[in-house]
Amino acid sequence: MYRYEEEDRGYFEVDENFDFNTGINKLLDQEVEKRLAAKLSNYETVMQQQTELEEKLRKQNQTVFELQKELKDAEKMFVKQGTDQTKRELLGGFMLGDKVWFVKKNYTRTPCKTCAGDGNVEVTSAVVGGTFRVNCPTCRGYGTESHCDYIVAHGKLTEIHFKTWANGKCFEGKFYIEPTSYHSNDSVQTNHSQLFHSEEECQQAINDILNSPTE
Repeated sequence: MYRYEEEDRGYFEVDENFDFNTGINKLLDQEVEKRLAAKLSNYETVMQQQTELEEKLRKQNQTVFELQKELKDAEKMFVKQGTDQTKRELLGGFMLGDKVWFVKKNYTRTPCKTCAGDGNVEVTSAVVGGTFRVNCPTCRGYGTESHCDYIVAHGKLTEIHFKTWANGKCFEGKFYIEPTSYHSNDSVQTNHSQLFHSEEECQQAINDILNSPTE
């Protein structure tokens, strides 16, 4: 069934299913838009997930890189510490730059009590008769007596020299210390058995010297 409507120059036919077709087209367009929107949304979700995965991978790679660097640093530190420890063991527990303690001897001279500083004494001989002047037996003619005081001193280990012999017959080390507990232009030379890691150890060594029956 057709109907005619007037237009500028005549008439045209209108399909009686026009409204229905128009509605169907609208529904199709809406469905297309809906599905397209869903695809776009899904695409954006996938892209977001991909971006997040890439960022996660980047962070994991960064973590792996940092862990590898830490491992290399740890290996270097382990080797260095092992090397330093070995050196210390070979050097009696000491290394260059260490602060060390040692026993300093202070010598003083006082007038001899036997000869009053004269260096000679008078003796009387009953065999040959008479009085003679001879060297004082206490100071041996010097007129003074020497006294040694022991004090705790410390300094910085600046040089280590070694002398070795074949077949393990000799292992000798000389340690040079720049004193810091008192003014001195000359370094102190000693061996590792006369060096100490602390003031207390050094003081104990002095006590042992003073209490020794040979002193």
